[in-house]
Amino acid sequence: MSSIKNAVTESTVVIEKLRTSSKQIKGIVNTVAEIAKKTNMLSLNAGIEAARAGEAGKSFAVVAQEIRSLAEGATKATKEISDFLQRTEELALQAVNVISEQNKVEDAVNVVYSASDSFLRIVESLGEISRMLANIYAAVEEHKIDNDLLGVLSGNMNDKLGGLTSSIYSVSEKMKSNIIITEEIKSEVTALKNIGEAD
Repeated sequence: MSSIKNAVTESTVVIEKLRTSSKQIKGIVNTVAEIAKKTNMLSLNAGIEAARAGEAGKSFAVVAQEIRSLAEGATKATKEISDFLQRTEELALQAVNVISEQNKVEDAVNVVYSASDSFLRIVESLGEISRMLANIYAAVEEHKIDNDLLGVLSGNMNDKLGGLTSSIYSVSEKMKSNIIITEEIKSEVTALKNIGEAD
């Protein structure tokens, strides 16, 4: 019986690490969402300035619209990631409760696997955001304009994109850590299940 208690304690500790890490990722995702929102506003301003520049700003207006669409896509993807993280936190809490009961180990295994699926979806969403960022960066670089105001707007967009890229990298690193933690949880819960079956 003490081996079950030890396995329960270890599993609970690992799951708490997962919850803490998820909260940290949520903070980074909120930063990405804020930068995407600012990039969207910047692209609106760029579109207005491009329209004022007349013929000289025509090609940049198209780029500004494309950047706006991509920023909106990044905002949507960060919302999905936030939803996945919320679900993961709920699953982690549920797993702690289930494991604490000690007689529902099978349920705990299912909860942990659900959390693992959520992480995989988050990683897919991060890949989608990274592709969007690459497209935004390429669009801005391709249509850099020497016109002073539009040039400043281009530079501002590149700065925002640099911040987004850095934030996405941080989220990706945290996700790798969370996937490792999820694997630890799977091992702990499986060990707990095996101990329960042996007793």
